[in-house]
Amino acid sequence: MNRLFSILMMMAVATASHAQQNETKLTQLDNYLQQHGFMTTYLQEVYEAGTVHHRWMSYSNVVVLAPEFDPDYNVSEEEKQRVIHEYDSINNLRRQQWVESLQTIRDTYSQLSKEASQSYMYEYHQNNTDSIMYSIAFARDKFGELSKSHINNQMYFGNAKEDANFTYSNTFNPEYNGNVEQGIFNHALMEEVSLQPKDTKPFDVAAFESFIQPVLDPVMKLKGVKTFPIHWQHDEGFPETDDFYSRARYAQDQHWGITTGKCIFIPVKYKSQFYDIYHQLDSLSKAYVDNHPEQMYRYLTDNQLMAWNVIEMIMGTLKRNQGDTEYYHFSYSAKDEGLYLMMTNTKGERWIPDDWQKLKSQINAERVYRKK
Repeated sequence: MNRLFSILMMMAVATASHAQQNETKLTQLDNYLQQHGFMTTYLQEVYEAGTVHHRWMSYSNVVVLAPEFDPDYNVSEEEKQRVIHEYDSINNLRRQQWVESLQTIRDTYSQLSKEASQSYMYEYHQNNTDSIMYSIAFARDKFGELSKSHINNQMYFGNAKEDANFTYSNTFNPEYNGNVEQGIFNHALMEEVSLQPKDTKPFDVAAFESFIQPVLDPVMKLKGVKTFPIHWQHDEGFPETDDFYSRARYAQDQHWGITTGKCIFIPVKYKSQFYDIYHQLDSLSKAYVDNHPEQMYRYLTDNQLMAWNVIEMIMGTLKRNQGDTEYYHFSYSAKDEGLYLMMTNTKGERWIPDDWQKLKSQINAERVYRKK
């Protein structure tokens, strides 16, 4: 564990240094929103060497709650007032958080509008209904002018080095007998690094798995942890059925797909350790891709372990030719029975059976279940 702790500390320092070098006022806003109740998903991707794509999506949905009392129950006036007061306190706190967040967003956009290549701010307020839409973009100097489109009072910019859109609505919803406030902040940043497209390399699976192995080694020693093989196959011409719940369309027009690899299952009795395992793997995955901008990959995190379906933390590109594609996935899924960690290679399209956690293999409609 000391070795693992040392590795994680070194990687955390390297990653923090990398983040500080690329921090902008909009990334500071990303961090602020995450600290103030917004759910934030972060994606980092390299299509070819020379440019690292960063994307943030922050979302918050606040319902202004109003209590309802069942007429079949005799609730005293004192109890009603106590409940109403409790609801009012919660609503006031949420409202105050929203007021602060909105003002921070508004101030950030106003300040950056003086520096930006293009900016757009729209607000509508009437009859207890609010609508806000902000857009801002910074051009890429050597790639020409920004493109833009205007849809439903929202401006969208393309070909930008950095851009961000914010939409906010506050409207009455009869289902909740109160107002619902919803805000979505999308932010994209293109980071140019000292590489050329010709330096692009496939994702190095062996190096990545070796890099995260210090986390997996102690996990594999836990009593009850199991490893089982994965073989999901969907041949050309086999019809789409409910047997496969997910078809990831990474392979252009290909219809067939073969996914093979292994799955590590950690029983629910170790649930108290799941978040630590997840965050350690997430930290090392981020450090690995930060250290290898020449490799083709996609890294995804939301800093939470909420994954009933199969969620990829890493997608590494091995081949990307028309009609000949191959991808590596490091994925996870948290279910009632435990945590699953999957390391797989996919040729063609990635078809995932609906009963995947119980299967040894599935080839078209033919299923082979694992022995319990």
